[in-house]
Amino acid sequence: MIFLVHKVGKADSLIGYGIIEEFVEKEELPEDERRVCEEMGWRGVIVFNELYKIDPPVPVKDTILSAVEVKGKYLHGYPLTDEQAESILRAVKAKASLKEARCFTYSS
Repeated sequence: MIFLVHKVGKADSLIGYGIIEEFVEKEELPEDERRVCEEMGWRGVIVFNELYKIDPPVPVKDTILSAVEVKGKYLHGYPLTDEQAESILRAVKAKASLKEARCFTYSS
């Protein structure tokens, strides 16, 4: 599972989350997608099985993530336990609605 965080106003906020189907290394991608990965410095793409939009976005400070020492861009790749992920989802569901989004590929 990956949580998507973006600055909304002045606050980092959860804007969505996705369930990962697979990660595809750039060497295994078609030429056009591989070229984009190389231009952007990405190692490959993440294919989501499920993707949800959080509406309205929920500020990170309103979740257990407010207690972690990292903030902003340093949340990228921050490991969460299953219990932490479940706690974040509970907080999100209490403050916002989840809308299934069209699944897409995210480059990493």
